[in-house]
Amino acid sequence: MTPSALGRAFDRGFVEAAHFVMERRMMEGIRSLAEGRTPASRAAERVEVVIWAGMATVFVWGIVAVFRRKRWAVPVAVTGAAAIGFQVLTLAQPPVLAGGVLLAVLAGSLLSGALLRCPLLPAALPVAG
Repeated sequence: MTPSALGRAFDRGFVEAAHFVMERRMMEGIRSLAEGRTPASRAAERVEVVIWAGMATVFVWGIVAVFRRKRWAVPVAVTGAAAIGFQVLTLAQPPVLAGGVLLAVLAGSLLSGALLRCPLLPAALPVAG
């Protein structure tokens, strides 16, 4: 049975990236032990995984926003940036602070438009996005 295009995309986009991250972490841990350094803390690794999950959530949230908004240009840009950001976070593995800032900026840009459309806010507020 040949895999579907969606299955191949999932395999290349998620499974191979996760496999690469796992192998890279293992090799970095071995190098740290061989050089007498302390490996990365478990807490930092957990925070990094939470940031990855957040970036994936922003990606899905962006796709939904594209179809729900009349002005879809910002959600399209955020969705593209989240897709690229997820790949950068998992493959390049920049410092946790950099990933957190990137996630906050992308989530904030989507959330700002959603908050301005909240029916509980006065109608005099300008609507962005």
